[in-house]
Formats: sequence, structure tokens, C-alpha cells
Amino acid sequence: MTKSGRSEAARWAWRMATFAAVIAAMAALATPASARRVLPSTRAGIHQFTGIQGRISHNFTASELRTIGRTSDIVTGLSVQIRGYGARLRAANPRLRMFVYVNGMFAQSNQAGAFPNGWYLHDARGRKITSGTNHNYLMNPFSRKRSHGVRGWAAYVTHQCVVKRRAAKYARGCFLDQMSSAGNTGFVSARPINPRTHRPFTMRGFMSAVNRVGNAAARRMPIIGNSYESGARYVKNSTRRVNRSHMRAFEAEHWLGATQPRDAHNLQTWKQNVQMLMSAQRRGKGVLVGFGDMASSLPQWQAYVVASMLLGNNGRVWVHFDAPGSGPASWQLNTPLMRAHIGRPLRTARKVGGYLKGGVYRRPFSKGVVIVNPTSRTVMVHLRRAARLTSGQRVTRVTAAPFSGVVLTR
Repeated sequence: MTKSGRSEAARWAWRMATFAAVIAAMAALATPASARRVLPSTRAGIHQFTGIQGRISHNFTASELRTIGRTSDIVTGLSVQIRGYGARLRAANPRLRMFVYVNGMFAQSNQAGAFPNGWYLHDARGRKITSGTNHNYLMNPFSRKRSHGVRGWAAYVTHQCVVKRRAAKYARGCFLDQMSSAGNTGFVSARPINPRTHRPFTMRGFMSAVNRVGNAAARRMPIIGNSYESGARYVKNSTRRVNRSHMRAFEAEHWLGATQPRDAHNLQTWKQNVQMLMSAQRRGKGVLVGFGDMASSLPQWQAYVVASMLLGNNGRVWVHFDAPGSGPASWQLNTPLMRAHIGRPLRTARKVGGYLKGGVYRRPFSKGVVIVNPTSRTVMVHLRRAARLTSGQRVTRVTAAPFSGVVLTR
């Protein structure tokens, strides 16, 4: 080959290498799009998820499974539940995404000696740390000692996801519980010591450690983590640091606070929760909004939660109601509100304050409008055009009671 021929070949090789690098960069930028294929868009209408893992003793009827399947985009459950109910759930909704439950940061209460000592986190006195409710053991994401065929706790959790998803058959990915700041709060018996610094974990350091577990599992399958907790903890407890991980979506189990509805009576708390939805989606993450304590004032709280969620939903938010004890289950709350055909949002603000108008927060949709009054005063809202309440009544004005939400359709 001549010198000029070799030079031309070198230039061609350089062009091809550059082209490959551009393609790789475009693929990296497309990650949020791939995440959207795993979890369907919620841009239009009201979308739900259902967690059934807390009801292992409940024998779901065919009618309940049809309702759950038809009303939900996502179902999380134990491997045995998805294996047993998956076919009927899928028959009700072929597009349903199911995720198998695994505890991400805690071993069970009967596993005090099941793993090497270095797999557990310890307090300043060297004691293993347990949760305050069921005495499960807080585990060490940095552990690397080989046991159970894997190296460390993060690899063990990944293995559990793989095994349980395979057994569940219908599961698309894994739902990792307790991937939040709870392990570094009063929820556990003592503050854990960071094995790398030999000092108590900072909240940012603890959440970064949690990411190690989530990232390990995310290399094998789509992961949803129970991480955000609430808007206040998203900010104050650094739970937002999980946005740096490769997990696809996160549950905010105590949206509007863990002691709702009292926490929902605080304007600042309410704004933090709605803003959390907007901020997380800008980072390419989905949000599963959980709300409990539905035993009293049910119509008010359901409307308030749904309307607030719709203010912050930019295409990747799902809502779930959970009422342990005497309250109704989520599949028993399939009210006309949850079936409202509101269409797509016509306006998207960057901050929740961008929706404030006339003393209430409102957002126009292609087939309706959402109004939220998160204050203690009553506000009369006049509509530009007549709309229908979920009861079917046509109105031209709405009385927004304190701490209320209204979903109107055209």
C-alpha cells in the first residue's frame, strides 16, 4: 500500500471511530427513553400502581384481580403472589408490569447469624442494628466477603431478585423495599457506623451506600426502589440521592408525610411533595405515590391526593392508596374520580408555584382542569367554561374547601 493509501485508510478508521463514539453517546442520552419503555407513560389520565406484598394472608378473588389489573399499570408483590396471580392479572391487562418484592437493605429477623458478621451494619458498640417494627437486620452494602455463593450483601440482593423473578414468571423486574433513609433514623435501634470511615453515617453517605445495592441489581433487571419516603425527606434526608442510581423509579411510601392527614395541613410540606414529583421526573425517574390513612374523610382525601398528584405528573407518576386496618384497600377505591378522562396537560410549570392563580393551584388539561386548595381558607373558583364534576354535575364555578382537590372534565 502506498503512503497516500495508508493515510487515507487511517483517516477512514478515524471517521469510523468518531461515528461509533457519537452512536454510543446518543445511546447513553436515550436512557430515559428506554426507562419509559419499561414503565408506560402516564401523560394522559390518572394512573395507578398496586402493592399486594403486605397482604400475603389475603386470598384475592377473581373480581379483585380483574379490578387490580384493569386499574393498574404496575403491580408489586411477593414471588409466590405473582406466580399465583400473574396469569389472571395479565389477562385483565396485557400491558401490566409486575415487579417481584425483595427487601433491599434488611435481612429477616430470623437471620441474625445467617451471614458473615461483616455483612451486617453495627452501631458504635459493635451491636447489630435492627428495625424497630419487626426487628429485621440492617445490612452492609460495602461487604465483599464471599458467602451463599456471592460476594457481599449487594450481590446477595441481586441474586434474590434474579431467583425470585425467574420463579414468578410474569415479573418484569424487582421492587426493592427499605431503600430509603429509614436505616439512618429513629426507625432502627441505633445509628449505623460507616465501615469505611468508622464514624456514624451522614445521611448523604448512607443514601450513597443504598445506591450500591440498587445499582448492583439494576445491572440485571429494571428496579423500583422504595426510597423517596416523602417530599420533606426527599430534601432533608437526602433521599433524592437515589436519583444518581440506575434504578428506574421510586416509591414515596409516605407521600404528604408519615402522619397524614395532619402533615398534609402544612402548605410548605404540600409544596415539597408536589415539587418532588416534578424534580424527580426531570432526572428521568418515575414516582410511585403512596398515601395511607384513608379510613376517614375518604372522598376529601382521595380527591386531594389525586388532584395534587396530577399537578406534579409530567408523564411518570402513579398513585396508590393503602389503608391498613379498617380502611378500604386500593382496589376498593375504584371511584368515578379514578376513571376521570381528563386528557393530557396543556401547561407544564417548572416549579409548583407556577400553577398558583387566584388563591388556588390549577392546571389545564386537554379534557378538563385540576384545582387544588392546600390552605385553610375557602376559595371560590370561577371557570372560563363549564365543566363537569365527577358526579356528572355541570358547573361554571367551584367552591374549593380547605385542603381539597377538584378534578373537572369537559
